Amino acid sequence: MVLEPPTYGLAGYRPTLLVLNRDEHSPTLDGELDLEARLASQEATYARGRRPAAAGDPHVAVYLDERTSELATIIEVRAPDQLGVLRLITAELAEAGLDVVAALVDTLGHEVVDAFYVRDGDGAKLTATPGRGEEVRARLLEVLDRLT
Repeated sequence: MVLEPPTYGLAGYRPTLLVLNRDEHSPTLDGELDLEARLASQEATYARGRRPAAAGDPHVAVYLDERTSELATIIEVRAPDQLGVLRLITAELAEAGLDVVAALVDTLGHEVVDAFYVRDGDGAKLTATPGRGEEVRARLLEVLDRLT
């Protein structure tokens, strides 16, 4: 399956297409793979001490942007980089009932800086339900605070 990512006002931005091979990823997609155990195994295999020290400690922050996109709420997440952090974030967004319609994922040194364009189950921005954005922000901060 090939997904054409939306640009949401990012003129000139040409993201790489995401190609999902159902046969290759079916244990994960079907829930047959214990992803938590697999990530823990990878974390144990790849020790944290391999990277040089950063100039400063990465911090956890979650920002909501309701103005930039007319079609989706943008959630920017900053957190310490470690194996499985993207999965933690996306699992929490899914648990909150949100659809990620686009994502810009990056690592700057020891910090992840990810932006998720999200909509609720009805296809609306989070502003459609008063307090919804702050609820999602609080949930993400709670999960990410466990990383530090």
